[in-house]
Amino acid sequence: VRDVAEPSDMRLAIRGDPHELGESVPRGFMKVLAEKPVSIRSGQSGRREFADWIASTENPLTARVVVNRVWAKLFGTGLVSTVDNFGIRGEGASHPELLDFLAERFTVDGWSIKRLIRTLVLSRAYRMDSSQDRENFERDPDNRLLWRMNSQRLEAEALRDAMLLVSGDLD
Repeated sequence: VRDVAEPSDMRLAIRGDPHELGESVPRGFMKVLAEKPVSIRSGQSGRREFADWIASTENPLTARVVVNRVWAKLFGTGLVSTVDNFGIRGEGASHPELLDFLAERFTVDGWSIKRLIRTLVLSRAYRMDSSQDRENFERDPDNRLLWRMNSQRLEAEALRDAMLLVSGDLD
């Protein structure tokens, strides 16, 4: 990595070889990501513009990914079950309208994860028990329609803390 006094365009590395340089490529975004072209001010690297675009309301993907990750942490699986692959090759959302609603509310609430968690844990879906129902199980064995709470493993730290609390040794 080299320090540069003035940000500038980079030259294309032929076949990825940094010693074999081609023509200069102007700084910018991948055009498939943004509906409107994002301009980079003269003398700027473009990092600030990229960060502003990622966190803008015009880019709903960021909020949807955050909401899906928080949902997955609380419910055991995300509304989009392929949490790390939100693209075309991943699975679609089981409840796309719910995901969009939560993402919009998340941005309106100032990107507050605390408010998002409060919304989710106070929901009916989160407060369900994990008991089985034969009819629902036959229709939806993977529980993608959220007819019950999925059983989740207890993390080792929580188990350890519970044992220390009962023994009176929790500090």
